[in-house]
Amino acid sequence: MNVVPLFVLLDVYGQYWFAPGWETDLDYYYQLFQPGLTTITAIETFNWPAGAGAADGIRFWSALTNASMTEVLGNVAMVSFGWKNALPMASGAGCGRSPS
Repeated sequence: MNVVPLFVLLDVYGQYWFAPGWETDLDYYYQLFQPGLTTITAIETFNWPAGAGAADGIRFWSALTNASMTEVLGNVAMVSFGWKNALPMASGAGCGRSPS
């Protein structure tokens, strides 16, 4: 496989932040992906903030595209999560693992 873009987006009720910079401007990882499983750490470990309230239906989306960003390679992955009283909950398919 060639060097291609990997898009990882945080979707908060239709507002999008792009990894790795976590800004609202378009951003992506650009690297060589070999066939098989590749692990990317998009968010480093952090302490969940106290008083974060509650939310549900927050999503991470990810996809590889061709070098010209005109075609998705493989499948788009999504994981949905939310939290209540600052305790995160996750569910979804195709994206990493749920918090333990």
